[in-house]
Amino acid sequence: MDQTKVHKLECSQCLMELRSGRIITADEGFMKMFGYTREDIAEGVTYKDLVPCLDIKQIVGKLREEFVFSSNICYEHTVMCKNGEVKAVCSMLEIQNTLIKGHRMIRVSSTELASIIELDTEAKFK
Repeated sequence: MDQTKVHKLECSQCLMELRSGRIITADEGFMKMFGYTREDIAEGVTYKDLVPCLDIKQIVGKLREEFVFSSNICYEHTVMCKNGEVKAVCSMLEIQNTLIKGHRMIRVSSTELASIIELDTEAKFK
């Protein structure tokens, strides 16, 4: 394999309640990428905090429709970090089969699109 064409991307992962959008757990990549702390998560960060322009009821309805056909969905969207910075990301959403306190969960894995674009540009010139 050509090592110059394979690069590790920074990524983040969190577990979110489908109905409310509340983030239950998040990894260090999430903290680093979006600027939130474990304390913020414990206090109740929601997907609405990350994507304030969303109508959460509308997106939950859309996700439920999509999850009928597939357990994985990939979206390109923007996220607002805790400090107000806006980042373009690519997120893979995976519906979880287990319920936590009666709520369906979604695992969200994200990476910044700037990293992907940079990788694509580098590959074109090599």
